[in-house]
Amino acid sequence: MVAEDSEGSEAPEAAGKRKRGRPKALAEKDAPVEKEKTDQDPKWSEGDAGDAQVPSWPHPASKPKGRPTKHDTRRSVFERFITPAIQARVVEETNKYALLPHVPKTIKARWTPITPAILMGFIGIVMYMGIVKLPARRMYWDLHRNIGVRAIQNCMTRDRFEDIARVLHFETFNPQAPKKGEPGFDKIRPVRIIFDMFKSACLSNWHMGQYVSVDEAMQKMKGKSPVRTYMPNKPVKYGYKFWCLCCAGTGYLYNFDIYQGKLQKEPEKNLGANVVMALSAVLVAGSVVCCDRFFTSLLLVTLLLARGVRCIGTIMTNKKGFPKYLIMSKGEAQRKLARGHTAVASFTCADGDVHVNRWMDNKPVYFISSSQTGEPGSGTVKRLDKGTGKRIEVQCSDTVAEYQKYMGGVDHFDHFRSAYTCRLKMHGKWYHYIWWWIVESSCVNACIVYNYNPNFKTEKPLDFRFALAKILMAAYTQPKRDKRFASSGHKAIDPLGRLVHRPMLYHLDDPTVQDRAKQIKTARNDCHICKAMGFRAKAMLFCIHCNIVMHEGYCCERFHTVEEWSKGLDYGKVCFRGMGAGVKSVKKK
Repeated sequence: MVAEDSEGSEAPEAAGKRKRGRPKALAEKDAPVEKEKTDQDPKWSEGDAGDAQVPSWPHPASKPKGRPTKHDTRRSVFERFITPAIQARVVEETNKYALLPHVPKTIKARWTPITPAILMGFIGIVMYMGIVKLPARRMYWDLHRNIGVRAIQNCMTRDRFEDIARVLHFETFNPQAPKKGEPGFDKIRPVRIIFDMFKSACLSNWHMGQYVSVDEAMQKMKGKSPVRTYMPNKPVKYGYKFWCLCCAGTGYLYNFDIYQGKLQKEPEKNLGANVVMALSAVLVAGSVVCCDRFFTSLLLVTLLLARGVRCIGTIMTNKKGFPKYLIMSKGEAQRKLARGHTAVASFTCADGDVHVNRWMDNKPVYFISSSQTGEPGSGTVKRLDKGTGKRIEVQCSDTVAEYQKYMGGVDHFDHFRSAYTCRLKMHGKWYHYIWWWIVESSCVNACIVYNYNPNFKTEKPLDFRFALAKILMAAYTQPKRDKRFASSGHKAIDPLGRLVHRPMLYHLDDPTVQDRAKQIKTARNDCHICKAMGFRAKAMLFCIHCNIVMHEGYCCERFHTVEEWSKGLDYGKVCFRGMGAGVKSVKKK
């Protein structure tokens, strides 16, 4: 929506402390920008005082660096962001952490070092859990009630998964690191290196276009954390707040940072302007930044113009230097002005022209721009008519039309990221939430880059994430530690070995077990048990332990429970199971 509510935000709470009533420090609602005094207020003039059209864009359009080819896969594109360097770092630190004294003895007793392949399989399982949700995590490995996920069970055992989730780590503790209150103190130090490596990957894999949007994105988190933020007026009230700069057209996450609250006792000044200036430092001259009224101010617009970067956004009337004669109450406006009416005030600074628009929607909405002139009636936007309940076109200035078109980049990104978030119990480690935010953001960016591949159809974020999760899980298979099972898995176990394990039936066309199925698959795929009775009954399931094609139910149960399974077979049950499995032909020899 063009008209926005007041942006309320609070500084992160101290770990474990929850305070009632009005918070001490408000980072957004009480932004101190407007309280600062300048030597001279700007001299505004009514109407358009100059030409502030968007300059030409000589740089490449918004697109990936290194366009995907037919040889690129979903995993290869995903590893552009979760790079081999990031994988190696996480693997090294996790293996170190697993050997520390405070790690539970049960974990250390069965721990074996992880590898990048194991880490990616673990990530694939967590991504799959975010899409296919079950009430309890142990249900994904449930074999009795037939509700488990076979791809997860084949990738990793439950104990192995839980051990990795418990000891997942990113940086070794450094006792010489700056403490709280000292210069250089970093609240997210446990994950800082991974955080910066991912940021570099985002910057190096995309050609940013002319229009970008800056906004906040929330990661839900209710536990104890030094960087948790409380925002009572937002849908996600508790969590981590990320400042994001995204491509206005695609939603690609280009630059970002996390809000750590006040690092010093002094009040935060010009927070919104400082955030935009820091994020836009990677932009080239001629870019246009779209942001909402928490960030915008006359100070920000002039600072960006000095860099050659234009700005457009909504603005609050209490900002320093705002033209007071444009201010109009809601009641006064509804009595005097029709919907779509526009008034313009202009100001010329050293680097260009700045325009402030008052546009009538249901109430007055104020815009500031160094990108457009604000000429009344030069554009239209679709708005809801309260009388008829239908969307109608309302006249607006080019400033309003441009803001409406390019402001939603961060919202698109955050919607795709949080739609199927990774629901993993963090075992009291607050920095794990930041890691999974990085993984989810990598999925969004990888999907955007992958869709530029001319050899494949465009995929929706859900389809891409689901396919990527299955690929990551299928690339690694947990080796069996029980000596009673086949070590390689390609040879049948001893005749009585079928009695000491649970049957695991897979379809012959299951892509996760293609190599094994090719060795077992025959021309007719006859059920092994039915064939012992002299019948040919086609089956499409096989036991991954026994390498035997069989029907589910009676055939599978008898083969895995009776020592002399071929004697005393119930002819009627075998025949009935064969017919129930969709056999094309059943005939006696």
